[in-house]
Amino acid sequence: MRGSIFTMISTAIGAGCLALPLAFYYVGAILAPFFVLLGLAISYNGVISIAMAADKHKIYHYPALVKKTLGKKWGIALEIIIVFYVIGTVLAY
Repeated sequence: MRGSIFTMISTAIGAGCLALPLAFYYVGAILAPFFVLLGLAISYNGVISIAMAADKHKIYHYPALVKKTLGKKWGIALEIIIVFYVIGTVLAY
């Protein structure tokens, strides 16, 4: 699970670093730090929630955790989303 989280984070950080200056330009120097901190808080809460669910169910593979907590349909949906995410990342770079 740790490997997949780091892979997704590194991909998101790579694209985010390229887009961040433009976002600051459009939003402005006052609101941009607020939105960055808001994104930080949301991301932190999401990662903590995933870690707590993984610890509770003793499942440390993200797709298996989704299937266990949300059901088989959401597990399949997650796998499809991951495939499109990877394809989109490859095409973007």
